[in-house]
Formats: sequence, C-alpha cells, structure tokens
Amino acid sequence: MKTDHARIQSEWARLLIGSLADAGVRHVVISPGARSTPFVLAAASESRWVLHDVVDERCAAFYALGQARATGHPSLLICTSGTAGANYFPAVVEAGASHTPLLILTADRPVELVGCGANQAIDQLKIFGDHARGFFDLGLADEHPAALRGLRRIAAQAVFTASWPEPGAVHLNARARKPLEPPRQKEQGPELTSDLQRRVDSLLAGPIAKGCRPVASPADLDLDELIDACEGTEKGVIVAGPSPLSHAALVEAVAELSRRTGFPVLAESSSQLRRPSGRRLDAFDAIYRTPTGRKALAPDLVVQIGRVPVSGAWGQALALRAGSFNHWVISPFGWNDSESTATAVLAADPAATLRRLLRRLENKERVTPWTGQWRRVASAYRRVLDPILDGDDLSEAKLARAVSLSVPAGGLLALGNSLPIRLLDAFGKGPAAGVGVLCQRGVSGIDGLVSGAAGAAEATGRATLLYLGDVSLWHDLGGLATVPREGPPFVIVVAQNQGGRIFEQLPVAHLPGISQQTLDHWVTPQHRSFEAVAEGFELKYRRIDKVDVLRRCLMEAFDIGGAWLIEAVVPPHEAAETGSRLRMALDQELARILS
Repeated sequence: MKTDHARIQSEWARLLIGSLADAGVRHVVISPGARSTPFVLAAASESRWVLHDVVDERCAAFYALGQARATGHPSLLICTSGTAGANYFPAVVEAGASHTPLLILTADRPVELVGCGANQAIDQLKIFGDHARGFFDLGLADEHPAALRGLRRIAAQAVFTASWPEPGAVHLNARARKPLEPPRQKEQGPELTSDLQRRVDSLLAGPIAKGCRPVASPADLDLDELIDACEGTEKGVIVAGPSPLSHAALVEAVAELSRRTGFPVLAESSSQLRRPSGRRLDAFDAIYRTPTGRKALAPDLVVQIGRVPVSGAWGQALALRAGSFNHWVISPFGWNDSESTATAVLAADPAATLRRLLRRLENKERVTPWTGQWRRVASAYRRVLDPILDGDDLSEAKLARAVSLSVPAGGLLALGNSLPIRLLDAFGKGPAAGVGVLCQRGVSGIDGLVSGAAGAAEATGRATLLYLGDVSLWHDLGGLATVPREGPPFVIVVAQNQGGRIFEQLPVAHLPGISQQTLDHWVTPQHRSFEAVAEGFELKYRRIDKVDVLRRCLMEAFDIGGAWLIEAVVPPHEAAETGSRLRMALDQELARILS
C-alpha cells in the first residue's frame, strides 16, 4: 500500500511540475525541507527550469519577487510545511500591492496530522488570506483520470490568475504523505507503473489551456472627455510615479503627448520615463515643497500614468486644491488615487490609451506661456543644484548623483525605500540608455531589498546596482547570500549615515523637547561597519567618503565585474540639512523668475 501511494504521489508531482512549465514558468526558487521532496525531485528533472536554492524562505520570496518584477512573469516558490510558507508573507503582501505576479507551492502534511500535535503541522489553508490573488488546495495525490486532468488545468489556471485580472501571488497547497520518495523500481515492478506513467505522459504531451489576457481600453465617451480636457486646458501636467520596466516602451508616446498638449512631464526616477525630453522635469517634488512652486505651478489638469508618485509634496499639493482641477488616472490595475482627487480612473492599458489619444489629438506642437514657465523652472532648478553638488566631500546629494550616472547602458538600477528613492529623484540624472529602474513601492517596506535586486539580476543577466540605506541592508543581511558571484557585475552601494535619517525629516523630529536619545528609537543607528559582513559573504569591499574615489570605484566595479559592497560614508544629519537648504534657495529663485 505504501509503495502504491508513493508511486501515485511521484507521478502526481511530475504532472504538476510539468504542467506549470507548460504554462510558462521558467524560474523556481527552492528552500530546503523534507515534506516538499516529491515536488523538488520533479522540479530537478524539469529541463526547462532554472532552479535557485535559497535557504531562508523570507529571502527566497523576495528573490522570486525580484525575478518577476524584472521579467514580468511569475517565478515559482517551493517550500516545506509548517512555518516555512509563513515566511513568504511579507513578499506576498508586496506582490499584491505592487501587482507583481508570483506563484507559491507549499508542501503540507496529510489531514490526519493537522490539529493533533503532530510535528511541523499547521493550518496552511488560505494562510495568506486576501493578500493572495488565488488559492488552490490540491489535496493528496490522486490517480483518478478526472483528478489528473484537473491538476493540469489548475496549473494553467494558477499561472493565469497570478497575472490577471490583477497580478499578485497565487498559492498552491499540496499535501504529501510518507514515504515522500518514489519507490525503487524493484519494489513496484514495471507493470505497476506503466499505466499511470502513460496517462501522465499523454497529458503532458498534449496542449495545456492557454489563458488569454484582454487589452483594456477606455470607452469612446471617456476618451472624448479626456481629449476635451487636454485641448481645453493650458495649465496641465503629465505625471508618472513608480512603474514596471515595460513602461519604458511609453517614452516616445508620452513625449509626443507632451509636445501636442504643451504639458510638462513630471517623471520620477522609478517611472521608466526619465529619458531626454525638452519638456521633462525630474525633480518636481522639490518644486512643490516650496510655497512659490505650489502657488505658481498649480495645474488645472493632471494626467497621471500608472501608480501614485512617491512625492509627498505632490500629494499634499493635490490635496490642498481638491475639487479645483481635473485629475485623470490611466492605470491598468488598482485605484491609484491616494488623495481622493481623481476626476476619472481609466482602468486601461496605458500604451493602448496613449495610442488612441494621439490618433485623436491634433498633430501640432503646442507652446503656451505655461510651457515657457516650466522651462524656466527647469533651468532654475539646475542653477540651484550646482552649488549643492560642488566639492569632493561625499554627501547624500552627491552620492545620489554619482549612482544615477554609474549604471552602464542596458543595466538595472534597484532603489531602496525611504531616502534613496527620494534622493535620486531630487539629485540624480536620467539613466543611460536602456537602464531599467526597479523599486519596491507596493507597501514601501525595506523588506528583502537585497534579495529582490539579486533575483532581478539573476533572472535577466543584466549588470545591476542596488542603492539603499544602512538600516535596509542590516534588515536583509541574509539576502547577501543570494547575490550572484558570477556573470554581470552586481554592485551594492549602501549610504552609511548611521541610521534611518528620513525620520529626521518627519514631524516627530521637531516635537518640543524631543532628545536625540528618544529620536534614536526611530533612527536606530547601528554604529557598525559592513567590512566584516562583506568578508563573510565574499564580496569585494570598499569604504569611501570622497566623490571622485566613489566614481572611480564604480567604474572599476562595472569594468572588472563580480559582487561588490561599497560603503559610502556620508554625514549623519546631512540629508535633512541639504533638503532645507535646497528648498530655501529654490523658493527664492522661483519667486524671482515667476513673479
């Protein structure tokens, strides 16, 4: 009886794994454990798959998420039973919030071992709750023809559900009973396996159901209304926040929309739209942090492409004028209107929507006083920025500028949350041709930043620079084990500013009488160097506090390759001080040119 069940279980796993491969899965991230043995054995025999071993399930999940963020296709996670799958939870939450596809296969104990004190057995059914886009309980292996067909259909359905209608994580829970290994041939005999093997082979040789995603496009009446708004408004802006790598294909269409409407493009670094354009302004957060900028550059129409921008100043500027302007959001997933100011949310494919817009708008360059005003603003910002970037002593601003200029063409730039993504917006320049910018802005956590960047680099084979803060790196030290040691360069630049300095820019830092000791509960300075960490993980290490040395080191890293950890030492309180200095100088300059 044991032998017969083991035989069925082995073929069941082979059918599931083969069907997931037929449905398009190519990258599989495995964490070790016994209960997942049938599925790992089947995965190891699947020639179409690239297998990645990551011991820590939390790191593994973000590694897979990074792969999916870079490729646009779901990777598969496989783990054992018990708390192993629970460690996937932060990445599942991020996958749902950022609309990133992900597949999870948790091995589970048979039902007779759940709820009775048996080892490593918990209730795994719908363990991720509403954060998962779908859940499939596969139960125990079953050789019934309908069960085999159903398993293959579920594999296709799971892959499809991870990508549509709203991308996110899909959870497959598969129970396995001992013995977990397939029976030896002499134990079962060829006559016991031939029929089931033939049936599984026949299913795998046939076609698998194809999930066809529709392309959503706005209705004619809605498009007419947006066109009327564009043609009838002078003071409009096109704004873009964090977006997938695929949005790089929108660069020309967005630039053309800007040309025909006269609206400037306010593009954050994570939007994939920071490319040469006469009407593009990158650092709009700094502009809207000034009283003059908020007043003189208040738009009457906002065309938002994709997610809500990171800029807090932009959101505050919208909230202050709620109800006094038109706000159109073009985004295929989610309701991206954090300030509740949207006039309309077009749940449509941005590329298809822009194509239809351009077919209807007059093909003529539109130049208005508003257009000229924004050009003067862009020039003013550059004038204010030059003194801040002068000198060789490393600062947060100079670090961000050096990072933005260092990624080679075709590479990836992965951004940490809190300060790095904001500093790059304020002080960085548009990346080199073909550089993709990755960020983790679904729920904006610092979880798994190293693991996610490593997964993206491994899946794409692209040179990668990860720019993050010291607290974020301490938070994902285990992710350093996933960093690729061979292939294209992988460079980590960590801003060593002794803690989470973004908290010095929040209201809590300005409470009357608050001491530095109390504020450190938020800042959490570590007072440690990363040199020993780099040595332990066999990373090339440099500790740098000069701009010119940093530039040369980055050139060397991308020239000779390998895995690097560059500890960029900057003054602890400098980010807040520079931000204040920038706002004051910029407000004075804007008042001069816009009065």
